[in-house]
Amino acid sequence: MEPDDKVTLRPLIKSVDMLLVQRWLGDDKATEYFSPYLRRNWLEEIEQDKGVHFIIDLKSGIPKMVKVFPVGLCTIREIMDDGSDGTLVILIGNHVHRRKGIGTEAIKQLIDYAFNNLGLHRVTSYIFHENYPSLRMHEKLGFRFEGRMLEKILKNGERHNIIIVSMLAKEWRNSRSI
Repeated sequence: MEPDDKVTLRPLIKSVDMLLVQRWLGDDKATEYFSPYLRRNWLEEIEQDKGVHFIIDLKSGIPKMVKVFPVGLCTIREIMDDGSDGTLVILIGNHVHRRKGIGTEAIKQLIDYAFNNLGLHRVTSYIFHENYPSLRMHEKLGFRFEGRMLEKILKNGERHNIIIVSMLAKEWRNSRSI
């Protein structure tokens, strides 16, 4: 990110954002670390209003000349009925915006929302074991390793392991007060 850039989350508006979301989820490069199941079900969940979905906007420029444009999608899905857990998923839609801190800032805001607005007790992420940038981001934010699902996903004729990481609300709050 450039020094004047700012990442914000805004609720996904189906009538405005769905074509862009469909394009992102249909892009093999953007979703290289997503299972075919997740790509298909994420769209269905948005259509059925399951989960909490945000567009990641990037505000860029100098005062009086600020441009805002959508760069990704993040979601809290599989929210347990008792409010105990939810699963975080993020997609930066264009490779130009990856590895610039945008995803990290968006996930921070998503975690805050999960714990402070939804009152979740914990959040979980499932990460392709080859997705090193995502693994590093979660580790940097304080997520803890919970396990590995061996050869869980079949994609393009190959089996892939999934890494499970999680964070408790009290851990997030403690890390914010330091």
